[in-house]
Amino acid sequence: METAKTLSNIPATTATIKNIQTPVVLSIDKVENAVDVFLSFQQVKHNTPSTYKRALRQFFGWVNRTGRVIGELTRADVLSFIREMESAELSPNTINSYLTAIRRFYAFTDLYGVFPNIAKEIKGARTNATSEHEKSDFTTTQAGDILTATQETGNKRDIAIMELMFRCGLRTIEVVRADIRDVELVGDVYTLKVHGKGDKFRRVPMTPKAWTALNDYLTTERKGAKDNEPLFTSNAHQCKGGRLATASVSRMAKKNIRAVGINDAKHTAHSCRHTALGAILEYSDDPAALTNAQILAGHSNPETTMVYVKQAATRRFMQNGPNLILDKLF
Repeated sequence: METAKTLSNIPATTATIKNIQTPVVLSIDKVENAVDVFLSFQQVKHNTPSTYKRALRQFFGWVNRTGRVIGELTRADVLSFIREMESAELSPNTINSYLTAIRRFYAFTDLYGVFPNIAKEIKGARTNATSEHEKSDFTTTQAGDILTATQETGNKRDIAIMELMFRCGLRTIEVVRADIRDVELVGDVYTLKVHGKGDKFRRVPMTPKAWTALNDYLTTERKGAKDNEPLFTSNAHQCKGGRLATASVSRMAKKNIRAVGINDAKHTAHSCRHTALGAILEYSDDPAALTNAQILAGHSNPETTMVYVKQAATRRFMQNGPNLILDKLF
């Protein structure tokens, strides 16, 4: 059986770049070389190359994690990557930015005979679809009901995941990326190193309830696991013990959400994160609540965190609408 290649052992390939004034020889012994040469030929805005590089790093990182062979990728693999991003509930704009980078990269490498254009004419995500910031959050009562429903399943892994999403504001992709070694005691608080969007890392504190659920899972179902193993593993027969997929987390969360009678497109696993951040901003008396929520969420821009403030205000308006007084008047 052929062993999947990694970024460091792609066979050397040489292709002559044509149709430019000065002939240039593109020598590639790693796929990173192709990416760097591709970026050097892009006549785009100054920040676009870094966006392309980040997107391609995500794509080829996914290729490696899933055991695919870079030199044998096909259109079906690109489509699988898109579905994975959709399962991770990335916004249509984010998915399309990744796809643009992949399309342009493979058009470039195809032109110069390095890799075939496997991304040609692949359609992007519909931008009018429900984005992550249009997801609805839960009331505190609903959140409690969902956590209770999850606990009643007796599945310690799922209980720990739901607790982390509700109490630490984790995204589904951040749940599945976590390793056991990412859990660390800082002072007297258990924390989790989170691998967020754009390969950014942050460390978040776990609440006592979140840590209790995670510790229960680790000391029973994962007893004896090594530090470099995934924090959450699959129970499915075909991939038992492997890293849990984002789609599996989304399905599990949706199942527990439906268990309390909530079943619509806007309430998903990502709504757990929205609920955590919204509740902090709505109920915390700390004057630094906005900054704290921004750090917990891993937002580089406070304007992103402000979305949750507006959502909390909208919910309060709907629940305590000024027109309710009219029912008392007539």
